[in-house]
Amino acid sequence: PAPDATLRGAASGGALVLERTAGALGVTEAVSSGATLRLQAPGALQLAAPLAAAGSASLLAGAALTASAAGDIDAATLDVEAGAELGAADGSRWASSGALRVAAAGALTLGQVDAGSASLSLQATGVLASAHGGAAPDLRGGTLRLEAARIGSADDPLRLAAD
Repeated sequence: PAPDATLRGAASGGALVLERTAGALGVTEAVSSGATLRLQAPGALQLAAPLAAAGSASLLAGAALTASAAGDIDAATLDVEAGAELGAADGSRWASSGALRVAAAGALTLGQVDAGSASLSLQATGVLASAHGGAAPDLRGGTLRLEAARIGSADDPLRLAAD
């Protein structure tokens, strides 16, 4: 379903915080922050454009969180949480130079996720899988923590790199 509100791009030299009190939020054009970036919705959160933050980035969805192939995220640290399933398409890349945490109350499907030499934590109450179809690792971090009902599959194993 279409979100109740759509963010058609935003840029800030400082912190950028958008907290909805009701409904879903869609991002359709690039959003950037020179400091902290926080997007929060009690409903679904839909990313169809890149997000960038010079500082920490937090995305909090009370329901499902989806990201298209254009839904890249780049931040110093990254925290993403969904109150239901979380699905990022092949082609999406979520990266941080610091700690990166993704949690879903349901299935968790990701494109490419890169925390460099920092910690990477992925938690799901359902299946943890990759939509990333390239030869590069699906997941990269200095230390990896994967917690899910099932991780990958025999047909589509996760490709991991730990620095």
